[in-house]
Amino acid sequence: MTREITRPLHSHAPSQLWPRIRLTWRQALLSVAALFLTLDLTVSLSLGAPPFSTSFQIVAKSIAKTIGLIELRDGTLANDKRLLLTLEKQLQPLDVIVISAPFKGTSFFTPGRNTHMAIWLGNETDWAKQGWRDIPRLKPLADAVAEGRSVLQSDRHGTGLSSLDDVLNADEITIFRATHQRDAEIHFDRAIQNMGKAYDYNLDGLDHQTLICTELAMLIFPELRSKPSKRLGRQFILPDEMLRTLEQSDHWQSWFHAGSTADR
Repeated sequence: MTREITRPLHSHAPSQLWPRIRLTWRQALLSVAALFLTLDLTVSLSLGAPPFSTSFQIVAKSIAKTIGLIELRDGTLANDKRLLLTLEKQLQPLDVIVISAPFKGTSFFTPGRNTHMAIWLGNETDWAKQGWRDIPRLKPLADAVAEGRSVLQSDRHGTGLSSLDDVLNADEITIFRATHQRDAEIHFDRAIQNMGKAYDYNLDGLDHQTLICTELAMLIFPELRSKPSKRLGRQFILPDEMLRTLEQSDHWQSWFHAGSTADR
């Protein structure tokens, strides 16, 4: 007796119709990174922002937060009580301070001799004499000035106020003063409008929602606005470039310099 054996028809499963793709964890990670960068570039371009804005900020912020803690030494002007007293007496509201501090970690990534700039808002005597401390809308600045925090700056901590002593932890400073009378209240209003803004790790000088130090100076003093340089697909101004703008302006003059005069 012959037994017939019936074999079932083989169905082609999807896994047999399509070749199997096996990725190592490294290949998977690279694929995710490539997808993220592609999306980042697409979104950046669609918003008119510099290329890879999201990823650039992530990397730049991580680096800045780390190297911002590095100080190879104290500045040559640090702890100079005579210099501090001299400036406290002679500084006038809205003087611009350009700073060179090459020993700080953040300066390693800032081309040029000067690495930072800040704005002096005046001391408590100035505010009492001019009546600014009695103006309600200026109270945030008046309170800070009364506490000795009269220097407006934008650094990795954001846009805020600090002490003159903190700024003088530097090797060199140059101070500029306007040559004509200013309506200080207008500039104070601009300062308040920009207080609390985060630091611009994307280095996008065209987006004023986040700021670097030179960008803050241009928002307080619009006449200092100059054509930004293009670097890394971004447009922004370095402190050295802002220094040249101040030097070439008919409306500003340098009245004080401390530190090395070499190469100037």
